[in-house]
Amino acid sequence: MYRLDHMQVQARQMTEEEFSKRFPSPVFVSQYVAIGDLKKAGARHSKGGTRGRTMHHIKDTPDLKLQPVLSERWIAISRNSDGIAHPWLTVGRDRTSDIMINDYTVSATHARLHFLPLVSRILLADAQSTNATAHNGAILQDDEQRMLVDKDQVRFGRMVFAFFRAKTFHHYLRHRPPPE
Repeated sequence: MYRLDHMQVQARQMTEEEFSKRFPSPVFVSQYVAIGDLKKAGARHSKGGTRGRTMHHIKDTPDLKLQPVLSERWIAISRNSDGIAHPWLTVGRDRTSDIMINDYTVSATHARLHFLPLVSRILLADAQSTNATAHNGAILQDDEQRMLVDKDQVRFGRMVFAFFRAKTFHHYLRHRPPPE
């Protein structure tokens, strides 16, 4: 994940069109952490079996309480790797994930993103993660996919991100308070 303040400086020096050409990929911006207790790895998972090293996030109430992160960071959602455009990307804690989120409540392979190039959209799907994937507060069920639109909230484990396309990301960066 990259520091948001560095990107904000660049966004303030460019027009929306220049920014979109230079940074065309959609992004996830870390915004919140869901508050709750953790259980040690190896506890039984509700879907049966024992999961790897992922900590189990225990929620205090059905409605998660969200705490803002100290420093927002961003991750590019780029489907180009080694010059090859891939239709599916993995999101997870594992170093081999296309989008790596280093948090102990994120599974090694937590979720998948599917690019639909003909309609310029991205689908989100859970990958049978230990601590679930949520889209705008609704937990994704097995084999369920949700289309992402600007400003959607996506939760991987306890980490909550906002989804932005390039133009909306530029607007978001331009209207935040300037970096200190």
